[in-house]
Amino acid sequence: MSDIERKLNITLPPEYVNSYPEIVEHSALYFYQDDTSVPIAQFYPAIETEAINLYSMYETALSEALQEGMYPFAETVDGDWLCFYFDRGRLEEPQIIFVSRDQVYEDQEEAIFPVAARFVDFLYMLRK
Repeated sequence: MSDIERKLNITLPPEYVNSYPEIVEHSALYFYQDDTSVPIAQFYPAIETEAINLYSMYETALSEALQEGMYPFAETVDGDWLCFYFDRGRLEEPQIIFVSRDQVYEDQEEAIFPVAARFVDFLYMLRK
């Protein structure tokens, strides 16, 4: 368990923790959401030695009105977030959601879209 997992009292998907180095090597990853290509600008590491990491982005996200249990792990080129959503408990496998930062201030329910049931499913959605 990483320091970030301990601080946040969550268990991150092992595929996220273990595949992070390979994911960041690909600078032009994207996925499709409702037949629209969504390019990913960056993934946040689960280690605190990096200035921008999952924990620091979580603190930023809380200040920007994300719901409890949502932890941003990536950002799109438009500044939106991909989040782990621990809606079934902090120790259960989180689902992956897309959060529109433009809409989150107006209508939080309209700003959140499901992407994948699990992180491993999300990995299969990624394209170069």
